[in-house]
Amino acid sequence: MPVRPDRRRLLAAIHAEAKALGLDEDTRRALQQRVGGHASCAAMSDRQLRDVLAELRRLAGKPAQPPRHADDRARLLWRIERDCAAAGYPHPAYPLGISRKMFGALSPARLEWHAPRQLRALIAALAYDAKRRPRPAGGAA
Repeated sequence: MPVRPDRRRLLAAIHAEAKALGLDEDTRRALQQRVGGHASCAAMSDRQLRDVLAELRRLAGKPAQPPRHADDRARLLWRIERDCAAAGYPHPAYPLGISRKMFGALSPARLEWHAPRQLRALIAALAYDAKRRPRPAGGAA
């Protein structure tokens, strides 16, 4: 059975991190057994592989995940504004209303104060709405 590309990347990253740390095969397999529950990467689930990779990166002093770009939030805000304009909804009142329904008391008062994961959820909600209510082509209503 062929190995999925994302799994292949995980396996390659584990072996590269272990080599960068200077671990021999026995030490690497002991770490895999301790963290992932199996000495062989082939027997691990994707979640276990990610745990092993996170442990190797922790030992190397690297962050577990690369930091997001600073412009990520600006791009997400722009996308929300674009989707509202395409659907004819008032911006920012409409996405803030959706936010209040989705996040309740955790909903920030302004779109700029939302976390990136909340902004992604708003984009998904607007995309779902666009599928439910298709707009006529050409912009004439």
